[in-house]
Amino acid sequence: MAFKKITVVGTVAAVVIIASVITIFAIGKLPGMQTPQNDTSSNPSSSLPDAVSSNVSSSNASSSSLQSGTNNIGTSSGSKITSSSDNNLYSEQAISEKVIDYLMNGQGDKPDAYKLKWSQTFLKQVNIESVYKQYIASGGNADDVKSFAVYLTKNAPILSNWKELFQNDLYNTLGKKVSGLEPLQGDLYQAYITIDGAEVPYVVVSSRTGYFHG
Repeated sequence: MAFKKITVVGTVAAVVIIASVITIFAIGKLPGMQTPQNDTSSNPSSSLPDAVSSNVSSSNASSSSLQSGTNNIGTSSGSKITSSSDNNLYSEQAISEKVIDYLMNGQGDKPDAYKLKWSQTFLKQVNIESVYKQYIASGGNADDVKSFAVYLTKNAPILSNWKELFQNDLYNTLGKKVSGLEPLQGDLYQAYITIDGAEVPYVVVSSRTGYFHG
């Protein structure tokens, strides 16, 4: 009898142990017992308390708004303003000095036939600033002094006292007095002087630039 009692007790104990192992294994598999692993790598603020996370989001939104506003300001102020006050445009006094210097001294590298030729007396009388404004209005390159010099030579207004200026130039340069002027073509005139009582052709002059040649 004692042996049977021991056998029953041992069997019951074994059953209890097996049941406990099964129970523990089953509990470990239950989804509710697993501790979730939070991935905070993609959103650092997700691990913060709600109040802190809310402040971080608001700060990010404000920063984005401020950056957007700054970009708009930069775009607006960066636009090139094409007006008479633009730094690329020469001042009226500067363009006069530059074009006069170019016409009088800056064409040494050109063959004589291709030089823009002016009388210095005429050039100083021309309203260069006014012609420069016309040049810009017609689409001329504000920075190109050579291009403006060509435009000026072709489009400068003919001075009302050009005959008097030319007569003085011819006398001061060659000591000759003009006795008559005959129109040729465009702004060109044939100038005559008197030699031994007879009028003879002497030089051709441009009424626009005052330049003359024999």
